Amino acid sequence: MQPVIWLLLFLSSAVMVLHLAPSWVGRVAAYNPVEWAVVAARRAMLVHADWSTVWTRLGLLAAAVLLMGFLATRAFRAYRKST
Repeated sequence: MQPVIWLLLFLSSAVMVLHLAPSWVGRVAAYNPVEWAVVAARRAMLVHADWSTVWTRLGLLAAAVLLMGFLATRAFRAYRKST
């Protein structure tokens, strides 16, 4: 795995409970796409699932995927024009 993926994984609640981690980890986890996926999966598996949280987190993930796809396509086109 890439180092960035490891960093995102360890800065989420997938590895440790956030209230046991330093406070800055919790602040970073709020903007971490891995944390969004972990929270969505955990909330969806509850007996009384919190679907508003699940759909919100999945929407954030979809927006991040679209944004990253757009930026990657734009960067690739700029690279092709430069060669």
